[in-house]
Amino acid sequence: MRTFFILLNRELKAYFQSIVAYIVIAAVALLHGIIFLRSVKELKTETSSLHLNHVMLLNIPFWLIFILIVPLITMRLFSEEQKLGTLEPLLTAPVQTWQMVFAKYFAALIFYAILYLPCMFYMIYFERVVDASAVGGVSALRSPSFYGGYGMILLIGMFFVAIGCFSSAMTSNQIIAAVISFTILLIYFLLGYVRLLASDLPPITIEFLEYISPIEHVRDAASGLVDTRPMVYYTSFTALTLALTHYVLDYRKWKV
Repeated sequence: MRTFFILLNRELKAYFQSIVAYIVIAAVALLHGIIFLRSVKELKTETSSLHLNHVMLLNIPFWLIFILIVPLITMRLFSEEQKLGTLEPLLTAPVQTWQMVFAKYFAALIFYAILYLPCMFYMIYFERVVDASAVGGVSALRSPSFYGGYGMILLIGMFFVAIGCFSSAMTSNQIIAAVISFTILLIYFLLGYVRLLASDLPPITIEFLEYISPIEHVRDAASGLVDTRPMVYYTSFTALTLALTHYVLDYRKWKV
């Protein structure tokens, strides 16, 4: 485990020793702030029984940021190592492949989680400072909605970051890695809308699309519905994607 934490510390330093990381954090916080203000205005002008964070988490621009940001924070993980020629020495060093995969994955996941902390603080600020009656008495921090919604965002992020890691391990070009992961995530996201566009789908297909739709999972979690199926689903596919990343790196290791 000592080797894992050394590698994790190395990856976290790679993030936070660059000014780009702070620019990304500031940009995402600003965009989330704009979405937050729009959501508050929407609740002011429309009669709604939804919570503020429910409205914000189901906002399409919020998801566009979600899909765009994951490829940006994961594209360099393995691609940069391959481009600089440091991946081969690292693979042949007395470091197990799983340690390197987990170190890079958890560093990216920690950075991903930090990006959403300001978004949660907006909700806390709204609850503590703003008069909730101004928006129909809607509370931003109703426990099932607040913790369920952001818990699901973290759970989905675990899977999305794993996809980013796998994409980065596939190529030495960071731009190609970002395009691969963005394409996969966009297709996956849009599958949840297929059932809305095609009403003549078989019931079993609609049920399947609802089962894999991240929007549906966040909607249910933000409504206070506790369902263990998405937890098992995202945890299982995260493990599978990381296993595939491990396999790709092991293949490169044996080629070396």
